[in-house]
Amino acid sequence: MKRKVFVGDIHGCYTEFLDLLKKVNYDPVSDRLISVGDIINKGPQSAAVLDYFIANTLEVVKGNHEDWLQRAIVGECKMYAEGEKIIADSVYSKKEILSWLESLPLYIKEKDFIAVHAGLSPYAKIKDTVARDLFTVRYVNKKTKELFAKDKHANDLTPWYEEYAYLKPGKREIIHGHWAKKSVCEYGRIMGLDTGCVYGGHLSAYLFPSKHIVQVKSKQQKQFNY
Repeated sequence: MKRKVFVGDIHGCYTEFLDLLKKVNYDPVSDRLISVGDIINKGPQSAAVLDYFIANTLEVVKGNHEDWLQRAIVGECKMYAEGEKIIADSVYSKKEILSWLESLPLYIKEKDFIAVHAGLSPYAKIKDTVARDLFTVRYVNKKTKELFAKDKHANDLTPWYEEYAYLKPGKREIIHGHWAKKSVCEYGRIMGLDTGCVYGGHLSAYLFPSKHIVQVKSKQQKQFNY
C-alpha cells in the first residue's frame, strides 16, 4: 500500500513545498501526494506550484482559491490581478488551466480517510452538502444547523469539527485545510493542516498511515503573529 502524503495549504509557497517534499523523502513511485487545496494565490510562486501539480498529475481537492480562479476564467466573477499573473506565468494555456480546475474533486473519500478543503457538514451526508460549503465552512450554528465561512462575531457559532466529531463518531480520518492556525489542529479523528505558511508560519504534511506530522518553516514575511 502506498504511503499517503497529505499537504496543507501551499498558497504559492513553492520553495517551502519543495523543501517539504525533500524532508518527507517524497517518492512519486511509492508515495501518493494529496493536497487539501488552496495551492495558489497570496504567495510568491503560484504558477510554479500549479504547473508542478498539473505536470505530475497530482491530486488536489478544490479549495476556495482554485474555485475563485476557475470562476474568474469563465467570467462568473471579475478576473483579479493575481489570477492574470498565474495565467501569464504558467507553462499551460488558459484553456488547459481551466480544464484542470474543472476536474478537481470537492473531496476524496476512501475507506480510511476523507480529504476536503474546508470541512464537512455535521448535519448532512457529504454528497448532499452544498459544494461551496465544502471549501468555505469554518463554523456551524447548532440551533439552526446553518454553516458559516466566518464567525461574524456571533456568540452562537461552533467550529464545524467540534460539532462533527460529536455527532458523527467513526474511524475514518478527515484531513482538511482552509483554517490557518499556528499549529496543526488535531480534534479526534479530524486533522487540520493549514498552518499559515504564506503568513510566515509553517507548511505541514500528514503522513498516513504512520500518522506523523512533518513541517518546514515558512520563508515568507511573518503576519498575524505566525
